[in-house]
Amino acid sequence: MYRLASSDINSQNFAFHEFYEKKINVKDKFKDLVCDTCGKIDEIQALSREIQVDIKSNNDFICLDDGVIVVSAKFIRIVEDNKIKGVNFKSIDRGGKYYTLIADVFASVDLSLAGFVVEEGICSKCDRPYEAVIGPLAKSISSPSGKYIFCTEYMQENSLGRVFWFFVNEEVKEILCKEKLIGLEVTKAW
Repeated sequence: MYRLASSDINSQNFAFHEFYEKKINVKDKFKDLVCDTCGKIDEIQALSREIQVDIKSNNDFICLDDGVIVVSAKFIRIVEDNKIKGVNFKSIDRGGKYYTLIADVFASVDLSLAGFVVEEGICSKCDRPYEAVIGPLAKSISSPSGKYIFCTEYMQENSLGRVFWFFVNEEVKEILCKEKLIGLEVTKAW
């Protein structure tokens, strides 16, 4: 199993947040999705809404500062041409150059093997950790068979929210690596 990672984090670009007066705040259109206890946004719901981000990059695979993965039209063409399943895309710019990468498939995780280190506890309202680092470890993930790009049902969390990690098998890794997508690093999942 392999993880898709961005070689270049696009600094100061957020899907759900904005940098204002030296603080990171949730954008107005997503404030109704914020947990009033921990302050985290429900990113899964937020991804279904219109998102606009001004991307200044030529990369095909980008991680925004709040953990959302953005891909180019070239990446989408490769996925569609090779009939890779498990994800869909939603345009985030007026020119149709970049799209959010949205998981349709969430692999189950055996939490006893996941290796998560939960810091600061769990929110009493939304049941999400304030921070969860390290996992999920590859041995804890029940990955789908076939040509899929997928996320896991449990993800790392930081102070802003979920960190979207996408995984693939050997076959999909070979397809993506052959295409030499700019900004995409495919690393062995640990």
